[in-house]
Formats: sequence, structure tokens, C-alpha cells
Amino acid sequence: MQPIFPRRNWAINTLIEFRQGGVIYDFCKYFEEPGDGWEKEHLEFKVSHLFELFQGLKEELNQTIHTSNKITITTYFEELKQIISSWNLNNVDSDEILQEVEDWNEKKYNDFLEEIEKKSTEYFNKPERTKYAYLEEYENTFYSPFSMGLKTTKVINKNFFCIEDKPKLIDIQYFDKYLKILTRVTDEFNSSISKELKLYDEGKIISDINAEKSFYEKTMEKIKNNKIIAGILIGFLIYGGISETIKYTKENRENLFGNDGLLNQKKKDSTTLNKYSQSESENIQDSTININEEKLPTTLYPMKSTSPVP
Repeated sequence: MQPIFPRRNWAINTLIEFRQGGVIYDFCKYFEEPGDGWEKEHLEFKVSHLFELFQGLKEELNQTIHTSNKITITTYFEELKQIISSWNLNNVDSDEILQEVEDWNEKKYNDFLEEIEKKSTEYFNKPERTKYAYLEEYENTFYSPFSMGLKTTKVINKNFFCIEDKPKLIDIQYFDKYLKILTRVTDEFNSSISKELKLYDEGKIISDINAEKSFYEKTMEKIKNNKIIAGILIGFLIYGGISETIKYTKENRENLFGNDGLLNQKKKDSTTLNKYSQSESENIQDSTININEEKLPTTLYPMKSTSPVP
């Protein structure tokens, strides 16, 4: 199973976001319209939260070094180095960040044009554009969720579509100001991992990437290399096997030939059955004798006379 390092991943992902257009736009938008509202608090929180993530990254890094095996430690550092290299996270390349800004602006502007084209088509396809003359006033009735009912307003028909939104473009004139923030964040990131990375690269944390042997493997290796211990263990195994065999032999013999054993129990049952059969036979014989010796009556009841009684 591949190990997972949540604090490292959280810190790295958030740092990468600071190099992407979304966060750059938020900061440059604030620089364009500074104030003391929630926007300022939100951006200050993003920076302070990232610093806390770096602290968590450092704690997780040291915990991994002191509590994990060599494979886990190597996995941690090699993945960390690979991520840093692929995103160039330990440096602030202004040209690279500027390219990110340009890509962001191009994409957002194209998305904005598509949205405007869609809304413009919907506007001119409405029947009011042809039903009323240019600048003619008419009433528009619609359902208002605020009043929970129908609402009627007066509208002036226009034969052009008014664009009220703006594309979310990053103003380049505030780019250098943002680079200072990104440089400060990157320096904090480097300070949280640079010491451990240096020790790892110098081989002072891990000398090689071989896996540490488990306790079972170490024990078996010691047994194989020590013939005396191996002989003692084999003797114990043989003794244990013989003891168990004798134990089961005695138990089986007792179960078969003991006082309550299976064979003795059968003999007892056979003797009891014979005694019971003999007793039943005697009872039957006694009954027969009594019947044969029973005295029959010597006189008969007088017969009924068929003649009328005088």
C-alpha cells in the first residue's frame, strides 16, 4: 500500500494555488481597489494559513524521519523532491508566473466573449425587439421572489445590447507587488524543509534505499547463524510434539479402555441388557404358571327355564 502524507499534500497543493491565476487575481484585484473590508481579511488569512500548513509539513517530515522505516522515509523525500522540481516551488521565476497570468487573462477573456455572444443572441431573439419601436416604452411583468408575486415595470426598448459585466483579468501593473508576496511565501516554504532535504541529500538520514528487515526476518536470520539456538529450538519442537502425542495417546486409551471408556461402557450395557432380558423371561414364565394353576369353577350357573312360571 502506497503511504499517504496528508500534511505535505495539503501544504504543497495550497502553495501551488499561490502560483495559479485564481489567487493572483484575488490579490491584484485587492491591490487595484484596496480597503479594510472582508477582502483584506480573507487574503491575510490565506497567507497565515499557508504558513501554518508549512509548520505542519515540517512536523510531519520530522515525525516520518524518526518513526518510519527507510522505505517510507525515502518515499516521502523522493516524492517531495519530484513535486518541488516539477513545479519549481523552491524558486520564484517571474517569467513563469507572468506566463501563468497571460494564460489566465487569455482564457478568461475568451470565456467572457462567449458569454456576451450568448446573452446578446438571447436579447435580440426576444419578441420585444420587433414588437416595439426603438426607444419605445412598454411594460414588463415578471414574478418577483422578494415580493412573492407579480411585478410590473416600465422598460425602454433598445436595439443594442448593453454589456454591464467585466472580464476577470489580472492587471499587470500590480504583478510586481504580488511577486513580493509570492517570494515571501516561497522563502517560508524553503525554510521549513531545507534543513531536512540537505541531510537527506547528504545521506545523513538514509544511507541507502533498502528496506529495513522486519523483526521476524531479523530473528530468523539470527537463528540460522546460531546453531546452538537452532538446536535448542528444534529440541523444544520435537519435545513438544512427542508430549502432545503421548498426551493424546493417554486420552484416547482412557476414552476406550477406562472405567467410563467406550468399550467398557458397551460391556456394561450388554450385561445390563442380558440381566433385563432374563428378568423379563422369568416374569413371563411366572405368569404362565399362575394361569395354568388357576382353579376353574366346578359348578355352573343354573340354566334358565323356558316353561312359564306357575
